[in-house]
Amino acid sequence: MGVSIAIGAIAVLAVLLVALPASLAGRLLPSGVQAADYSGNFWHGAAGKIIVNGYPSGALEWQLHPGELLHRQLGVDVHWAKGEFGLAARGHLRLQGIEVDSVAGGGALEELGSLTGLSGWRATVAVAIERFSASFDRLTAMTGDITVADLHVANIGDDINLGAYTLHFDPPAAGSSGALVGQIRDTSGPLEVHATLTLNPQTHSSVLSGTAKERESASPALRTALEDLARLRPRDAQGRIPLEIEFSF
Repeated sequence: MGVSIAIGAIAVLAVLLVALPASLAGRLLPSGVQAADYSGNFWHGAAGKIIVNGYPSGALEWQLHPGELLHRQLGVDVHWAKGEFGLAARGHLRLQGIEVDSVAGGGALEELGSLTGLSGWRATVAVAIERFSASFDRLTAMTGDITVADLHVANIGDDINLGAYTLHFDPPAAGSSGALVGQIRDTSGPLEVHATLTLNPQTHSSVLSGTAKERESASPALRTALEDLARLRPRDAQGRIPLEIEFSF
């Protein structure tokens, strides 16, 4: 009897969700995020324009799975795209926050320049996050990899290919302050890099710190750029140049 009532309640909820307009989802967005150009309905809808802190931030499509309410959660599939960059995520909304089972996708890094503060950086990005969770005020954990290939940085030289790198998050990746810490390692290219990336969701700021050293395959242009950098940041005893890059997101 109890199961029948639950199934009936879910069926009624599904009907209501279909009847509700997609724009109603906008009331659930956090401060600083706006959406427009809605289509579909609250159950399966889309917003053609997403604005984050005044910056155009692509488009979003979502689909809810009310059948999971039997487990006191609401399943959700999300697809987000900004130009040639896109991500697909599947997760669960709970009273305590959100639990995401997977985030996959990628594209051109330059599409994210206004969102990450990495204006002038070019690369191809692949995202393979196995899991992350968040309460309604901060990230709590993240596991997985973000890979960057064919990296070019404007202030080093537009034509210099800095190779490929992997940013890896091991659980638990969030400290008591809510900051996420990942390890960066080069996977190919002219630079030997060992660095840490710290993301602070509360302040929307990030710090990349570590060291870099050229390999024998480094081009003359890259060696010249590194020598210029070494005048500002002297090399250590092993010939490595310290890195300290701050940016917002």
